[in-house]
Amino acid sequence: MGNKTPPIVAALWAIVVLVPAPSLAADSYGDWLAKVQALPPQTSDSGPDTQAVALLNAINSKVSSTDAIQALRNWPEDDALVKALIPYAGGSFSETRIPATRILGNVVDNTNICMVLAYLNDKTQGTADGRYNLLQVVRQVSYYAWSDTGEWIAQFAERNLPAARADSNLQKTAATLEEVQTILVKRAVGTEDRLRDLALGKYNGCLKLLDVEPVDVVTPEPLETPPLVADDLDATAIRDGLFSADRRLFAEAIVARYTAATPAQQRALVQSLLEAIVLDQDDGQRRYRINLYIALTFSLLPQGAAVGADLDRLAELRSAAEMKDPTFRQNVENAIRRQGGS
Repeated sequence: MGNKTPPIVAALWAIVVLVPAPSLAADSYGDWLAKVQALPPQTSDSGPDTQAVALLNAINSKVSSTDAIQALRNWPEDDALVKALIPYAGGSFSETRIPATRILGNVVDNTNICMVLAYLNDKTQGTADGRYNLLQVVRQVSYYAWSDTGEWIAQFAERNLPAARADSNLQKTAATLEEVQTILVKRAVGTEDRLRDLALGKYNGCLKLLDVEPVDVVTPEPLETPPLVADDLDATAIRDGLFSADRRLFAEAIVARYTAATPAQQRALVQSLLEAIVLDQDDGQRRYRINLYIALTFSLLPQGAAVGADLDRLAELRSAAEMKDPTFRQNVENAIRRQGGS
């Protein structure tokens, strides 16, 4: 992976809404979200809510850099933010629709794209312009969609394309749906990962929200848990296991081993995990996936498993080229935060 997230439709970015934006220096994201959630529902005959416009402009101006975008994605309430913004992005007024869509374009990813799909699945929600804007968010995630989230997007496009083609007013929508299908087929990243593996709770929530069956109902063969002698599992074995088709199960097996090990064995296991980190000049073809799942493993280990110099080694992943990829970056930051780093 590691490629830069494609920009959403450039025209959306060019529109400036001339309403003063309150500073977020004093207001935390949580305070901001609470204010948005407290706003009365939009109605098509009421005109844009000036407070909503100001609040949306505030957060829109805040997420103007890669670091700010990632910080918002890593915020524990990012799903609540997406849920609050979707009706504004799909709504009647450009003053709120444009900034809300831009924020969603920066924040929505594989972990919450199902929320956008669920909104679009309900034909009674949103305006034509708003639904088209939200489709651009779907299009953007398609470039790096995982195996299961990509299948949900593909099913959505296939289900809606015939009606869009038949409606003379929806030709732009039809063209975008066709483009989404092409992007999914040709995408070079994401297909080897699954939401089910990287965020099982969110995966189950999406299944319920979309009212769909699991994309992959095949249960993999149980992976034999490695022996509980920590120093038997060296860096090479860890790299091989975390690059295998059973990489999620292997990561969970490492956590199970750590839990059952003695303190000395735990230290040896952590050192083996850190030694398994692939440097830029080593094992380039496998580097992304191995390092991604090392980060995932540290996010599953108890807090304090990595201390002192361990955190420095783990933080070296921040200098990897793959940090441009939102999934990789999020897992690295989650691992460092879980282990008490900053």
